[in-house]
Amino acid sequence: MIIRLITLVLALTPFIAGAAVTKHFYSGTTQTQLVELYTSQGCSSCPPAEKWLNQYLTKPYLWQQIIPINFHVDYWDNLGWPDPYASSVFTNRQRAYKAHGNTQVVATPGFVINGQGWHGWFYGKALPILRPKEVGSLDLLIRDSNFSARFTPSTFNGDRFVLNIARVGFRLTNTIHQGENAGRQLQHDFVALSFQRVLFQEAEKSYVLSETLSKAITESSKSGIVAWVTKEGSPTPVQSVGGFLD
Repeated sequence: MIIRLITLVLALTPFIAGAAVTKHFYSGTTQTQLVELYTSQGCSSCPPAEKWLNQYLTKPYLWQQIIPINFHVDYWDNLGWPDPYASSVFTNRQRAYKAHGNTQVVATPGFVINGQGWHGWFYGKALPILRPKEVGSLDLLIRDSNFSARFTPSTFNGDRFVLNIARVGFRLTNTIHQGENAGRQLQHDFVALSFQRVLFQEAEKSYVLSETLSKAITESSKSGIVAWVTKEGSPTPVQSVGGFLD
């Protein structure tokens, strides 16, 4: 995936006093690997899985070939420790994968690679290298609290598509006082801190949209964005982009 980051200083804008920063993310036409981890602070097996995911922060192909995202589920919250990053929305996404036959179980830690369950981490295996697949390009433009997107599929057949977009936080640290991880200090990266789904509108063999970006549930010292396209009614990613916002 090719990522282009363009910073534009705009002299005049009716919405803010001062300059606005625009970030531009572009996928290319070959499908990028979206690596989803379903996790919880209440799960003692999850910190090693998150540590494994965090290794991609140092990889030169981060955002270009691999796009990680860390979803904290809420079904551990009543078992000793409420996770501050957990959401029923993320739990429902994991359950949707099972309902569609993409995964076999709803459990943590749970890995999903481009919409398919992956258990290789439990056996010390490397992330699978998927065969290049031409799916079309996703173009994402973020300006302050607004975003616009264009998805141009390699084959246009009139399908309806949805943009899924999440703010992600890095260097998030919490001390756990109860539950399986009691007494530990946990650090999290690639954590989904917001999530929204917006239906694309068809426009000349492409799909476009513009919307306001949801706020993050908490601040982080470093932030990013992850966005991916799915067909309406399906959780499986078609194309994805991501990158740092600061």
